[in-house]
Amino acid sequence: MNLKNLLLLAAAASLSLAVVTGCQSSKSEQHDGMSASSKMVNTKCPYSGTEAEVEHMAMYNGEAVGFCCPMCEAKFNKSSDAEQAVIVAKAKAMK
Repeated sequence: MNLKNLLLLAAAASLSLAVVTGCQSSKSEQHDGMSASSKMVNTKCPYSGTEAEVEHMAMYNGEAVGFCCPMCEAKFNKSSDAEQAVIVAKAKAMK
């Protein structure tokens, strides 16, 4: 097996593991100085529809948006401003 195939196999295995385990929150770390008492604009993750956790929040225009896991939070943080605006609107509608 050449290196390219080995890398593709490793990537597929990692993706499979992420799909099988799904979004899981660790609840073990606090997020960037935001306290657990911060008010989120949503109760459900705008990506997965599962319960949003205070450990996985991002700020958008002064509002705390909650996500179910670090992967969803990271996906939001990597999105453009326009995409974030759409996700925040969706999150608020899910409350």
